[in-house]
Amino acid sequence: MRRRWYVLVVGALLLMVSCSSGDEASDAPRACSARQLGPGVGIYKPSPPEDLLQWAGFKDIGKLEVIGADEECGLDASARLALRGDASAIGAALEAAEFTKPPTPGLSVFQTPLDGVDLQSLSNVVSSEQQRWQNSAGEQLVRMYVRGAQTDGHEVLHVWAFTT
Repeated sequence: MRRRWYVLVVGALLLMVSCSSGDEASDAPRACSARQLGPGVGIYKPSPPEDLLQWAGFKDIGKLEVIGADEECGLDASARLALRGDASAIGAALEAAEFTKPPTPGLSVFQTPLDGVDLQSLSNVVSSEQQRWQNSAGEQLVRMYVRGAQTDGHEVLHVWAFTT
């Protein structure tokens, strides 16, 4: 009887250690994470835009302004992100985020944009096709974007990222 209890205790300790290993994937930002409020109390709180950007592959956005970010949680996680800045900064952010396929001219996405981001008002619009990508948490994501110019000379980049 004591032996069985000992095996259970050792097993539980090993499980706790493996769940808190501190490796890069477990420390990586995630969308739709539950935050602990106290012992045994967890609640969903929206992820900060910085975490969503990293989750979607944007490690460095330079001088770009985040004009919107949100997430939807369910069986899958999804994030919508909108950035604003000059064309070279948007190009650098896309390159750093490892978008590999060139976009096509026109607005050709089926996803809903963030509230307050009017993709129809942009000029010189290009859209990427869906691209599969693995983030630092080891999650397989599908990502796509729309990029276009505003009348003031800045560009807007709207990104969708979601698990499948």
